[in-house]
Amino acid sequence: MNQKGIVNTTILIVILAIIILGTGAYFIINKKSINNNQPPLNSMGVRDEAREKYADAQKKYQNDLYALFLPKWPDLKPVIEVNRNLQVALVDSSTMKFYYLLKHNPNGIVRNQGVSTFANFDWTDEDTQMLRSADLAFTALDDRIKELRISNDGHSMWPEFRNRFKSIVNDKEYISITNSLDQSVAEVEQLLRK
Repeated sequence: MNQKGIVNTTILIVILAIIILGTGAYFIINKKSINNNQPPLNSMGVRDEAREKYADAQKKYQNDLYALFLPKWPDLKPVIEVNRNLQVALVDSSTMKFYYLLKHNPNGIVRNQGVSTFANFDWTDEDTQMLRSADLAFTALDDRIKELRISNDGHSMWPEFRNRFKSIVNDKEYISITNSLDQSVAEVEQLLRK
């Protein structure tokens, strides 16, 4: 093979490697799994079925509330949206923290004291700084959460949203959404007992 052929072959190999690595990175970054029967991979390539089920249930709950509230109170859309976005981001953040802890301090994940202890593990400011240093995606999410908190907590529509929320707690749709979350949490509890 002549010099030009070797260069062209080398360029082709490099391009193929970039495509293959880029595709793999896409699936990891977007937490997609090729096996649809399994929970998605996290950024470390690890799955925890109980954690994934818990996070999915929490996000479904927030999205279901959003779908319930928005048609009832379209005038409160800005605060409903920012609150949902904040809650979903907090679930994602907690999941990233969980996997970081699972890798660096697995004893910090308690599985034998119920879902609440499992989901609400000990986490320090030092842990946050370590994870921010190790994971740019977490850093971006953590910064986004700070912005969402400011938008959410200081929103001028919050008092009205809070008042209207109180009026819906006996609504059958709201109760159904809450029961669905409770059912999912019970399923996580079963996973933890395995």
